[in-house]
Amino acid sequence: MLFIQGWVREEKTPVPQKEIVLGMGRAGKKSFTVINSIKGLLTKGYIRRAYMISNKTYYVQLRSVNS
Repeated sequence: MLFIQGWVREEKTPVPQKEIVLGMGRAGKKSFTVINSIKGLLTKGYIRRAYMISNKTYYVQLRSVNS
């Protein structure tokens, strides 16, 4: 969640799923753990999917971490 929040604040664009996996991989997290975390954030309503051109999956933050 903090990775997504930082990306949106700096880049001002939706976060590509690939960037989330790569960024968290650099932090020592396994890709399947990151994917499961993304699914959990989707289920809880903290983020939503945003599709852009070429059918790649992007994510947009809906609620802040402190909510």
